[in-house]
Amino acid sequence: MYYEFYNPLKIISGKGSLYNLPVELKRLNSSSFVVLTDKGIVKAGLIKKAENALDEAGMRIPLIIDDVEVEAPLGCLVDISRRILEIRCDCIVAIGGGSVLDAAKLVCVMAKNNIVDPSQIAGVDTLPKERLNLIAIPTTCGTGAEATGVCVAMDEKNNTKIAFADDVLIPDVAILDPALVEALPVRLVASSAIDALAHAIEAHISIQSNPLSDALSAKALSMIWKNLPEAINGDKNARFCLLEAANIAGVAFSNAMVGIIHSLAHAAGSILHIPHSEAVSLFILPGLSVQLEAASDKLADLLEAIPGIHEYSGDNLTKANRFLYLIERFLEDIKCAAGLPKSLTDYGYNDAYYDAIITKALQDGSSIFGRIKLTPEIAGAMIKQSLR
Repeated sequence: MYYEFYNPLKIISGKGSLYNLPVELKRLNSSSFVVLTDKGIVKAGLIKKAENALDEAGMRIPLIIDDVEVEAPLGCLVDISRRILEIRCDCIVAIGGGSVLDAAKLVCVMAKNNIVDPSQIAGVDTLPKERLNLIAIPTTCGTGAEATGVCVAMDEKNNTKIAFADDVLIPDVAILDPALVEALPVRLVASSAIDALAHAIEAHISIQSNPLSDALSAKALSMIWKNLPEAINGDKNARFCLLEAANIAGVAFSNAMVGIIHSLAHAAGSILHIPHSEAVSLFILPGLSVQLEAASDKLADLLEAIPGIHEYSGDNLTKANRFLYLIERFLEDIKCAAGLPKSLTDYGYNDAYYDAIITKALQDGSSIFGRIKLTPEIAGAMIKQSLR
């Protein structure tokens, strides 16, 4: 086996870790920084927590840009990049969920290199290798965006999501502070954690998986399975464990990549304007079902990662089927408890969208990392299963 594993990220995790922010800014030799976030984060009072941490070190936030939109369109990113370029800062502190962190990763490169049309450099290893410094502080417990070298943006002109994958996108520092996820709405806790679960599973069964990513993805799955039910009920420590699990899954899939579950989620999400994590939740079971035989060896491994499961008998396919059954029950319980929609039709799907979703899914870069080749027939089967 040949593989490469890369993780230059410094991770600071635990109660009060946000108070390391001034130290990390100094370590990065930052002379001027900007906080990038969205209006919801400001309204929730989470920026104030960062201000308190800086106040104790005699520092203040020079500028807050809170214009990041959900699954930020390219036009939004170009405008933010222009404003950052004008003030000549050397570091971005991103505080928010996946949309904010993804936006910050791309804007760091855009502002440093004065890129005005990022769609022209979308893809894998296509970005300039210099960027502004980046400190990522997640406020949801699912995306793992603070740990990855990938990001997604919305091309509003073509109504499609475009992906960027490059090591230069990996932040310098990730700060995981439980205080930032304690008050999350239940639906967001559930959907974002399910997204992290999909990251772990797809990284594990990816054709690019390796022993290091496998160890991380199995650990992440185990942590999510154990803590998500309690997190939905408001347990603060369980929510922090999900935050850490999402980070671990992020490191795993940043190296192993995700697959056809995300391909369909990206496609359906962009066309029907479904929040990313909720779109992913619709395609986990269909994606595993169509890959069951091809990925039976790796799914059998994940069966043993489920807390309390010790089923050593049977061949790999038997164990893979058992894993599929257990995850189906798990997701059904979580969605019911959190009030998450269970079918693509709940988001306005009808057959008029069928061909468009398939076309976009086949064009999605994630599709090449699954255990089977994504064909129109397989994508169609996944759509039909998501309607149940």
